[in-house]
Amino acid sequence: MYTIPRPVWMSIGQALNIVANLLFAFGRQSFLMPASAIMGFCFGVQVSVMIPTASELFGLKHFGVIYNFINMSIPLSSLLFSALLAGHLYDQEAEPGNHVCYGMQCFQLTFVTLAVVCVLGLLVSLILSYRIRPVYKTLYPSAMHDGIVPQSDVSSSALLPEDVISSSLEELQTS
Repeated sequence: MYTIPRPVWMSIGQALNIVANLLFAFGRQSFLMPASAIMGFCFGVQVSVMIPTASELFGLKHFGVIYNFINMSIPLSSLLFSALLAGHLYDQEAEPGNHVCYGMQCFQLTFVTLAVVCVLGLLVSLILSYRIRPVYKTLYPSAMHDGIVPQSDVSSSALLPEDVISSSLEELQTS
């Protein structure tokens, strides 16, 4: 059975995240539930795909550090986008003496900004998908066909020697 490579799933998640943020920014109240469901799906895709992708790209030698670095991105981005960006933009839209804001305009610029950040994330994940094709050809040599790799469990990458992955990464750096 064949499936889509993990970095392509990251790109799909980013594209759907753009849609969800734009639904939050410009949608009606009836779009709140579908946009929330899309956002939750995208978060689940990103979290479940980043960890095995990191192990495939960088190996398992320093996996603990890489795993913690990936997990650290969640609270840092929450601080940056939720507390600082959203809070600052809300305060700008709120009534001067009341500090209360009603309506779509309160968080519209926040969601547009998040959509722009997701566009940047989409571009980076598409570049990653293209650039790591040699790694996937090394990991799955007999089944690689037009960017489609065989479906496998996460532990299969742990059986590969570190030098196979690092030689593929060296090829990427020289190209």
